[in-house]
Amino acid sequence: YASPDGRKTFYYNTQTKQTSPYDTHIDSLAFSPAENKLAYHYQETGGGINNISLADPNGANAATVINTRLQEARISWITQNEIALSTAPSGLAPNLLWVLNVGTQKLSTILTDIYGLTTLWSPDGERFLFSQTSQKGKDLSLSVADKKGASIKKLDVAALPEKCVFAKDQKSVVCAAPTSMPGIVWPDDYYKGLYVAQEQLWRVNLVSGKKEMLYEFPSAEFDAANLLLSPQEDILVFLNKKDGFLYSVKIK
Repeated sequence: YASPDGRKTFYYNTQTKQTSPYDTHIDSLAFSPAENKLAYHYQETGGGINNISLADPNGANAATVINTRLQEARISWITQNEIALSTAPSGLAPNLLWVLNVGTQKLSTILTDIYGLTTLWSPDGERFLFSQTSQKGKDLSLSVADKKGASIKKLDVAALPEKCVFAKDQKSVVCAAPTSMPGIVWPDDYYKGLYVAQEQLWRVNLVSGKKEMLYEFPSAEFDAANLLLSPQEDILVFLNKKDGFLYSVKIK
């Protein structure tokens, strides 16, 4: 499928070395953390088929879970039987977040009327980070909540969830945040490539709220995303969206 920025996504089987293109009507997908399955949002233009489906990793043997009217939904597979769904993120419109039980087809509302909403779920699916802005896409903030959308705690770092990663114990996160907030509409302008800022890496304790700066990038030529921590959590690997290359930083 093709993402909003024009990138096409394929499935590559490392055992058979075969590549399979995904259907062009798929606009978001996520892999199961527990089994060899794929969930995706399928949407035909002109008011045609619009559903959340499950399939094999290559897109074969698809089965519809629910029909929907969502436009450009975002999907995260958070536990074996639960998928998180959210509306297309924008700081200029209210966004919503649901959790879908794929077994019972029950759809539970988690958050409503959140401007600038994007999310990052913990590996165990028990909590998530979410961003929020003003109704003009300004004043970006980052919060953590439990899986029901309760026990919300605002964190003392302004970052998008996709610029964070959960630590192994899931009690802290490491995030890339700008040293000074650029005057853009979050997250709209960020996705348009209009974000320019020097960044710092912060570790934030989700329980105490205490934060610690781990690293400061030397220039604004870095936009860290898709963060990964090494098993010892002493090295951070990230994709620099400025040039498309992978980098690593020693943080201990």
